[in-house]
Amino acid sequence: MTISRQFEARSLFRFALEFSILFPLGLTFVHLLKLKLSEYSLVSLAIF
Repeated sequence: MTISRQFEARSLFRFALEFSILFPLGLTFVHLLKLKLSEYSLVSLAIF
């Protein structure tokens, strides 16, 4: 009982750690992607 609960807490902590690392990375990636897309749209508007 205590072992499984300890394992549960550990996996939860690990999940929280991975989430706290991956979530900002994903957000910055999406932000950079949006910036690139807006750059491309501005360039295409300037060309045409």
